[in-house]
Amino acid sequence: MTGYEFLFARRFSLQEARQVRTRTSTGITWTLGYDGNDSMARLLAERISLSASDAGLGLRITNSNAPDAGLVRVPFTSLDGEVALRELAALLGLPQPKFTGNSAEELYAAEAALLKSERVIPVLHIPASYALSDAVRNWAEGRDGSWRLEDVWLEAGKP
Repeated sequence: MTGYEFLFARRFSLQEARQVRTRTSTGITWTLGYDGNDSMARLLAERISLSASDAGLGLRITNSNAPDAGLVRVPFTSLDGEVALRELAALLGLPQPKFTGNSAEELYAAEAALLKSERVIPVLHIPASYALSDAVRNWAEGRDGSWRLEDVWLEAGKP
């Protein structure tokens, strides 16, 4: 939502990752769950598993019902950051963020608190896009990104 670049190191260091690995328990293999019907999720889970292996961490992917961690696809249904953040917390079963006003600083603080919980780690953002035919008439999109289809119609094609 506000960007996650600040979460990740500017450079990749396999050596540093291995040093961090030596401070964790050895011999533990975690499982990373994903939706077995989602080919993109499988690809991402495999990539995450390979990167974990390179760092010396045991991570096995699974599509079972009880993984140690889960890779989930979360579509944002609103362009309003407060609404999107509330829906994300609800979907993932996390405590609702607290908002008392309507400032960008408060939204950023709520998002940062969610990320600090280490229960959510953003991996990838793929923006949704769509295209319309020239035959579509009266198309209107709300300021919140909602589609207003009640007045949409298709122009008849020429034979």
